[in-house]
Amino acid sequence: MTETRRLWELEQEQGVLSIPSVQAATILGRIYFANGMDKMGWRTWTDAVAIADKLNLYTVKPHSGEKERISRTITAWGIFSQQAYELKIPT
Repeated sequence: MTETRRLWELEQEQGVLSIPSVQAATILGRIYFANGMDKMGWRTWTDAVAIADKLNLYTVKPHSGEKERISRTITAWGIFSQQAYELKIPT
């Protein structure tokens, strides 16, 4: 996990903004949560949402290709559904 974290931080320092970066951040966040590292999990999720926002992932790009549209849609819904899962209030 140390190497994964190092590579993630390196990518962030380089300012990489891409759909795979958003997807990686959501996976890393889930791993942190699963291992009781909630502070790191929330930090990584914050990064994922910030990158998605900078990529305008939540808006429709009218001139994008079909593959890009599908990738953007699945990634945006994935972020939404995982946030809803993490934020659910126990009854």
